[in-house]
Amino acid sequence: MPGLGLSGLVLSLVVLQAVDARHPADLVTRRAAPRYADRQAPGEALVKIGSEVLSTLAIARDSRNLELHERAQPLAARRHAVEALRATRLRFDIRDRR
Repeated sequence: MPGLGLSGLVLSLVVLQAVDARHPADLVTRRAAPRYADRQAPGEALVKIGSEVLSTLAIARDSRNLELHERAQPLAARRHAVEALRATRLRFDIRDRR
């Protein structure tokens, strides 16, 4: 049965690649799926996409759908944390003034 584990890994990688290619609104909608595995992959993809998903997550947080509302809040918080902790490049121009 060791081959089954490898095939499961390959299948999950294929699914994650397919999830990453979708529009953020589609990914947010998939977060309301009934199966846990179907909700997790889009969530991870949303965090990795970037700051452009924040507006989509804000719409989901304001949604009347309780599932979307509850699942969008932690994702938005994680995305904000990633943005806040991202390194910012600074350039210092220090010269002697004489």
